[in-house]
Amino acid sequence: MDLVGLDGTSIVLVGECKWTETWVKLGD
Repeated sequence: MDLVGLDGTSIVLVGECKWTETWVKLGD
C-alpha cells in the first residue's frame, strides 16, 4: 500500500505523526 510519501509523511493520515511513523515501519 502506497500510503506513505518519500519524505515519510502520510498521504492519508495527514498530521498524525504517530501513525506516520507506524506506516513507515509497516510499509518498509
